[in-house]
Amino acid sequence: MSRLTFNKKICQNILLLTTDKNFINDINKIRKQFKIPEKIYLYFESPKFETAVENLRKRYNLSKPHQYYLKVFILADYVNSKANNDYPFSPTLFLGRDKDKSLIIKLSPETTLKDIQMAWSVIEKRRNELLGYKPKKQSQRKNLKRDLYILELKNQGKPHKKIRDIINKKFNTTIGYEDISKIIQRLKNAKDEIVTPKET
Repeated sequence: MSRLTFNKKICQNILLLTTDKNFINDINKIRKQFKIPEKIYLYFESPKFETAVENLRKRYNLSKPHQYYLKVFILADYVNSKANNDYPFSPTLFLGRDKDKSLIIKLSPETTLKDIQMAWSVIEKRRNELLGYKPKKQSQRKNLKRDLYILELKNQGKPHKKIRDIINKKFNTTIGYEDISKIIQRLKNAKDEIVTPKET
């Protein structure tokens, strides 16, 4: 059984509504008002037609993603979830209010976790374009507090053997003095995991 994708859910909702005579009557009223299908393609750009479809959508308590498919149904008397695979779940990414380059993804009531997972490659691409860089994968550092203290002691000029004794006692570990240089270097290298976006 194929999965009920986001687009298929929207189309299914519209098709299920065709069992409602009032819905069909409302559809036919719009078709008659705009003389469809005589000038079918012109109405996609018509503000009045857009408003009429929006009013219909709201009357039947349908979310905004239904707008596109309702228009298709009114104009062509069919809906096809494959007609536009990037719509309606085309993640909208934009800056946060403080222009701090935080990202907001606009979701619809029908959106599920699976929809987001399936669209993640699109989200990731647009995020990178918006931010101007691709964030590097960061790993959790288990001994960060200890390592930072080692660096602090090193900056104070303490010898490695002294640092080893202080650290083993304070953190109840058994590192050797020869590990101090490795830990400090690893800590300094870790900063490469942090990517700071360029100011715009």
